[in-house]
Amino acid sequence: MKSTSSIVCRMATKNLQRRPVRTLCMMFFVFMLSTSLFCSSVLVDSMQGTLQKTTDRLGADIIVVPEEYEREMADSLFLGELCSFTFDREWVDVVSNLDGIQECTTQMYMASLAADCCSAATQMIIFDPETDFIVTPWLEQDGLALPQKGELYIGALINPPEPDSIKFFGENYHIIGQLERTNTSYDTCVFMTVETAQEIMDSEGWAAAFGEPTSAAADLVSSMMIRVEDGADAKAIAREINYSIEGAPISAYTTNGIFSGVISSVENIA
Repeated sequence: MKSTSSIVCRMATKNLQRRPVRTLCMMFFVFMLSTSLFCSSVLVDSMQGTLQKTTDRLGADIIVVPEEYEREMADSLFLGELCSFTFDREWVDVVSNLDGIQECTTQMYMASLAADCCSAATQMIIFDPETDFIVTPWLEQDGLALPQKGELYIGALINPPEPDSIKFFGENYHIIGQLERTNTSYDTCVFMTVETAQEIMDSEGWAAAFGEPTSAAADLVSSMMIRVEDGADAKAIAREINYSIEGAPISAYTTNGIFSGVISSVENIA
């Protein structure tokens, strides 16, 4: 048996030696394939860790957004892409009164421009301190006060031209703090309340870029973050939102479902 194995090894070695160019090509392609697989694995693991941190930071079981905006919302939350979409706040009361919902908070997303009117192209997140369970606990944990009108917090990776001021649509707004790094997309976002968002929408720079606003900031919502009651089925409640509320221009998705979808997309790309 040993002699047979030895003969096979010698034949293979001689075959490789007789065709050095082919051998080198094979070694090169094997090396490239191994490197590609390794890099893909590292990328997927890294992205999965980042996405899981974002999911944990959200603390929501269901996310409600305007119809057909799941991809934009997922790219914003998990990949840091800029987005800006809204629906009417009137649907918030309808959804929040459904059985099985423990608490609900809203956010609005606004994107600044990569132009002279703005310090940088940045995602602005407008939250409601009265109902918020995402940003407010984060501030309280760090001993930070809620932002007032004209004030905002910036993410850890934002570097404004001036340490205490950032410009959006031609107007400067006061930076009252820079949040700790989370290694999520929140590190590149700016956080404010609706009063500051209304100031931005009322500015001449905003009107020049988008025209006069047709609705007040307080009447607009980009997403609803929902926590369900203990023992409630998040998937069932999401289905009820999608199929039982007649005429609603919104769609509900479970956070785990969005998370799995983004991971699948990353794996396909890798």
